[in-house]
Order: sequence, then structure tokens, then C-alpha cells
Amino acid sequence: MGCLYMKQIALYLLVSGLVTAGVVLSPVPLIGQEPDPDPDAERGGQQTHVVVDNDNFLDMRIYAVSGGRRHQLGTVTGFTDAVFVLPNWVLVANAPLRLMALPVGSARSYTSPAVTVDPGDLVEWQLRNNLTLSNISVWKS
Repeated sequence: MGCLYMKQIALYLLVSGLVTAGVVLSPVPLIGQEPDPDPDAERGGQQTHVVVDNDNFLDMRIYAVSGGRRHQLGTVTGFTDAVFVLPNWVLVANAPLRLMALPVGSARSYTSPAVTVDPGDLVEWQLRNNLTLSNISVWKS
């Protein structure tokens, strides 16, 4: 009985020691250290806006797809429009951008044709009731 109790105490001390070491050794900013630069500031601070005009009955979840990655921009309710800011890290150099609409309550999705977008551009995407008739435009800054 006493041996089991001693093993439990040893295990408790080991776990608490590891937790304490993790807290003490965790990366914390040093006093007076400059914060990491803003990645958007490196590209001139230009924001890329995506305007989505949803002429569909269904609400749409909007994603940006670039460089093999998908980033959710937000949701547009039916028969409304919305403006989203596209993070500059989504705009991979020389990689085409596609927008994807996933209708809420439906298994089908629609992906736009590939477009070339630079930081500061304006992207307009008109989603029609028949999604295959939707169109996308890029206005260069």
C-alpha cells in the first residue's frame, strides 16, 4: 500500500515538474524586443478586397483557393452582397487565385475560373442563381 502511494507522489512531482519547465521555457518576447513586422506592410500595405454579389437563394460560404490551400473569407447571405479583405499571404507569387462558394444546405459547390490578383486589386464575383452562370472580374489598382 505504501509503495503505491509513493509511486503516485513521484508521478505527481514528475508531471508538475514538466509542466513548470514547459511554462518557464516557453517562448516569450524579451523586454524591449521589437515585434515581428506585419507581412502586409512588406507589400506596401495594400489591401485586396473581394466583393461578392450573391444573387442566389442560398447563403454561401466563400473561400479563397491559392497555392493548394483554402482560406475561408466569410459568409454571404442570399440576395445580398459582402466585402472581404483578402490576406496578402493568400496571394502566392505566380499562383492563380480561385474563389469557391459552398452553398449552405447543399452538397454542390462552385469554383471560379483562375484569375491573377496582385495586392491592392479589387475582385468582384457575381454569384448567379444558376452558379454555372457566375462571373468574376479583377480590377487592377
